[in-house]
Amino acid sequence: MKFKINPEFDKRYDIRLANLDDVPLIMKFIDKCWRKGHIMSRSRVLFDYEYVHETEVDFVIAIDKFSKDLEGIFGFIRCQKERNQDIWGSMWKVRDDHDNMKLLGIELARRVYILTGCRMHIGNGANPNTTIPLRKIFFREKTAKMKQFYRLNREIKDYKIALIKDEENLIENVVTKLRENYSLKKIDNFKELENSYNLNKTDIYPVKDAYYIKHRYFEHPFYNYLVYGIEINGQTSAVIFLRQINIMESSVLRIVDFLGDEESLLGISPSLDNLMQEKKAEYVDFYQFGLEDDILRKAGFINREDTKNIIPNYFEPFLQENADIWVHYTMDNTRFFKADGDQDRPNQLN
Repeated sequence: MKFKINPEFDKRYDIRLANLDDVPLIMKFIDKCWRKGHIMSRSRVLFDYEYVHETEVDFVIAIDKFSKDLEGIFGFIRCQKERNQDIWGSMWKVRDDHDNMKLLGIELARRVYILTGCRMHIGNGANPNTTIPLRKIFFREKTAKMKQFYRLNREIKDYKIALIKDEENLIENVVTKLRENYSLKKIDNFKELENSYNLNKTDIYPVKDAYYIKHRYFEHPFYNYLVYGIEINGQTSAVIFLRQINIMESSVLRIVDFLGDEESLLGISPSLDNLMQEKKAEYVDFYQFGLEDDILRKAGFINREDTKNIIPNYFEPFLQENADIWVHYTMDNTRFFKADGDQDRPNQLN
């Protein structure tokens, strides 16, 4: 997508990519203008992990040339080693307690394309009342709501995290036959993943390269992820990434990312059942956009919207309620998963 700079904004603001010296200023801005005590205003470790790559800081900022105040930010998260390919939007904010130029926020979003040269800028976790309409109007993007599928642990009798209202759906937890020559193989490190699965082979957007996968799932400073290869006839045809959450003397498993052929999910339910029982998890859930509903149902998952059950999304702090996640994108064949962008990150640190 091509955008032109509006020179009127440059008369008042210095709009540019941030550098390392700007990080304390951005963190202070987040604390004052986004939310007091926000995790990104308190943890330099997490901030650097999400947004800093060597000397590059993945924020577009607007500094008033006259007052020298930071007036707006647009953070983004790269899907590859270089930021000139596919990126996810993140923190987007203009100060509303100062008399800033109208549409400064829109100009910042446009400058993301201009300053990074990115192929596409997509987003998940977007506010349906603000960001979603703006992306449709000013960027002519497609928007959608992610679907939350889940599978209950049939061995659990007392659910503490999930709220099960549809008892009849317990027996509708689809039973699928054990698929011949099908297995889940645990992957313990990035080298094992590289040796078993071709990370460069994909026709799906966004493209997540080896640098991203290693950084996201094997180098996280606070979260530990479970990685499993789906093997069919001894060949790894897909990879799932999960995170276990322990709370209220119980736990859940969340599939937060998926690589590969979606038909590989057919036959996964017996292995997931074993994993849930091993981890004593109430359920495994799977927020996604771009996979076929029919395949997920045949794989043994239930669409949350087909039931009255509550399958929580928020755990820091914990909220026992359902939640919708909205996305915006440009290209067909785009997929979204729970850990894309900044959606699966700590909100609280002990």
